[in-house]
Amino acid sequence: MTKTTKMKPIFPTLMNLKIMHPSAKIYIFIKIFESLHDGDLRKIGLQPKPDPVGYWTEGWGHLMLRNGKKLHMKQYPTIASVLTYSAISTVADADRQLEIDLQATVRGVNNRLRVEVSQHQFDALVSHAFNCGFSSTLYSLVNAKAHISKIKHWFTTKYITANGVYLKGLQYRRNDEFEIFIGKNYDREYNLSI
Repeated sequence: MTKTTKMKPIFPTLMNLKIMHPSAKIYIFIKIFESLHDGDLRKIGLQPKPDPVGYWTEGWGHLMLRNGKKLHMKQYPTIASVLTYSAISTVADADRQLEIDLQATVRGVNNRLRVEVSQHQFDALVSHAFNCGFSSTLYSLVNAKAHISKIKHWFTTKYITANGVYLKGLQYRRNDEFEIFIGKNYDREYNLSI
């Protein structure tokens, strides 16, 4: 007869972690940074536009897809070539799509956290993931409760380029996300003082 032993969970803290939700402040922050994408201001309604890497986006930074693949300017060089795949033409459409996109992002952030974080830390992670995707290094630092200087260095030096070109707007966003992470504020700032 074999003795049965009780299995310990791999991540014991997972059982105690609460599911977090983004604050209203981070929605406003994301909207300010993303701005409504309107590639052709001469036409009524919102038009798709390419992001700095060349992927077509619409609304509040929603990536346009065809059969699950991102639409890129290499294959779709004009607005006319992507309009068939556009689903956003009003601010209400854009707001609904942002809500859908953020739900997926929020699930991803919650699934990667192994430690409790504050609301402002969670919001910073949501904004970062919405703009850049999920970085295993960032979640390793957060889950290991790394010193804030390491987290600051990571936030302010990664994901600040597009196609290898430094973009000051991305640097500002990373800096502002770090400020949210440390609880300073949710304002969009044009300085890199910290």
